[in-house]
Amino acid sequence: MKLLPVMICFLFLLACSGNKAVLKQDIEAQSRLIDTTLQTTHQFYDKLEQQRLNVLLEFIASRPACTIEPGLHILLDENRCLSKQELQLHARCRKNPKYHARCQYVSRALSFSLSPAQNKYRHTTIELLGLLAEYQLSLSHVLSDESYDSTLELKAIKAGMDALDKQARRMSAFSSAENKHEAGQSTSSINHLSTMIIDKRSQRYRFKDLKTLVTEKGPSIEKVLKQLLHSYTITDRVASDLYELQIIQQSRQQYNQMGVAKRRTLGRQQRKQMIEQYYSLNRQYYERNQQPDPVTVGLNGLIESHQLLLQGFQGELTASQRKRIAQANRLQLKRLFKIIFKIARNIH
Repeated sequence: MKLLPVMICFLFLLACSGNKAVLKQDIEAQSRLIDTTLQTTHQFYDKLEQQRLNVLLEFIASRPACTIEPGLHILLDENRCLSKQELQLHARCRKNPKYHARCQYVSRALSFSLSPAQNKYRHTTIELLGLLAEYQLSLSHVLSDESYDSTLELKAIKAGMDALDKQARRMSAFSSAENKHEAGQSTSSINHLSTMIIDKRSQRYRFKDLKTLVTEKGPSIEKVLKQLLHSYTITDRVASDLYELQIIQQSRQQYNQMGVAKRRTLGRQQRKQMIEQYYSLNRQYYERNQQPDPVTVGLNGLIESHQLLLQGFQGELTASQRKRIAQANRLQLKRLFKIIFKIARNIH
């Protein structure tokens, strides 16, 4: 009869061990998904950056009045670059908007950087998305298993953020005036997040160690993520849209400026190809704008999954309730990175 309690205890331990093994496998699988998605997203933006540079180089080459500068300043409504004199005035007007009566006029010019810095900041943000997702996975593991020690994981994530911070600071030192805002926001966000994910006074990071830290720092982490999203949305995403519109405008002008006589010499098939190219570019722009931007999706998704995760560390929940929250968080992250992967993979 004494055998029965022993068997029950053995089966209970076996079940717990199995659950922990399944949990570990699930988290490892999610980490692989995150890595694959980040690689695809990097490729997505590299291709987008090459398209952007092709447009800007074509714009400069087709307008002899344009000069080669670190930043290209274009008056879109006049479809031209600022002249050398206007560029000098533009620089002075940046410092003092009341410097000259024409300040308002030259300030209408949109700035397009020829520096790779803008794309570098975007790649830094992508890496930050991956580290934040790994951070959430680590907290999810702790919620599911209160005895789990996440010290090594959290310290590795902090080390990754510190390395990104140094990289962003180096880039900031060489940034043009047009990239200064984005450089400052990127560096500030990474630095703040790095200081909030661990507490130097603590040596271990199990549930009881993290409960106070996560509850205290959680709202601040969410605030930084929202600031990063706002900064990205009003700078990088808007710029990408303008580049694509410029491609479409160039395609239309190339055809329309030929004149009737020149178009007749091309032949029907060649004219058809040029018209098809214009409509194809228009369709691509429309389709891409139907799809969200990968980084925007990532930041929004991480804000939502972080809010859910925070609930698991607040209040007096049972172990079962915390496990359900942790599982829901992992499902959210899995869906999020599958969506990002799908968007990034489908670039034209």
